[in-house]
Amino acid sequence: MPASSEIVVVDDGSLLALRAAYLEAVSGGAETFTVVFRKGVRGLDPDVLSGEVTLVPPGAREPPPLDVVLRSDDVTAFARLPLAIMGRSVTLDGLAFVGALSPPLRITASRSVLLRKVTVLGANADERRRAVVDLTAAAPEVELSVSGSTFARSGAPDAVLGCYAGSGGWFSRIAIDDTTVVGGTSDSAIAIDAVASLTARTSGLGAGSARVLLRMDWPAKNGEISGCILSAPEGKLVEIRNAAPIEVDPVRLTGASRVTSSIGFEADSSVVESPAAALDGEFTAAVGRAAEQLKALDGRLEALTG
Repeated sequence: MPASSEIVVVDDGSLLALRAAYLEAVSGGAETFTVVFRKGVRGLDPDVLSGEVTLVPPGAREPPPLDVVLRSDDVTAFARLPLAIMGRSVTLDGLAFVGALSPPLRITASRSVLLRKVTVLGANADERRRAVVDLTAAAPEVELSVSGSTFARSGAPDAVLGCYAGSGGWFSRIAIDDTTVVGGTSDSAIAIDAVASLTARTSGLGAGSARVLLRMDWPAKNGEISGCILSAPEGKLVEIRNAAPIEVDPVRLTGASRVTSSIGFEADSSVVESPAAALDGEFTAAVGRAAEQLKALDGRLEALTG
């Protein structure tokens, strides 16, 4: 097996071969497994393809030493098709997930997770699941980067974006840039078990129908939220369940961020407090743009975007 393995998915039929190719890469000792998706929609015909696309070794308790890259040459939508991946690092670029009835994304990684231009709309996980976008750090110091993405119109019992610590694992850094996250029928819009550094830039983060916007088991050691819009009911912007066992620097609000309340963060003089109603239109517009992009890809997706 070469150091890297690459396959191209052009239709539902070639997607069916994805798991076998992944398992061959794992068993053959490949270092990188890359999947290139041609522009289009996968999964609209349940007679051809249905169920979860699973890139996980049978019985695996920890990720294999394999870097997994799934990218579209434009934009590719998974209609009602959840995706589960295990890898040393996992990168998703230009993929959209609509209408899934279980978590559309479940990723477990031991080094890093990169989500770039990923859209999740119209997904509703059942009560046995945790998050709509379910990310697990399977080792210490896993890095997570989310950029240019939209997660909204979706719900799961715990969170829309869940960043969880596996056995002995935690996130060294979580960076959210140019991204929109809006909570649904969940306890929180964003849930984080353990992270050292938390940053967000030019992003819109809203509690929506969730109980709280950001719920953390432990405070971050440091962080900065700059140029963002943060919206939640009074007193529900951030919830930290446990006091830090060591001295930490409060996460800072900077860069003319607009917030419904600065409670839970240290804010500089550029931060503006605004009522939630004044910010709702910007969330609606951002999510609407993501939905329109999918509708332009295939009109049939409109009914699945929530």
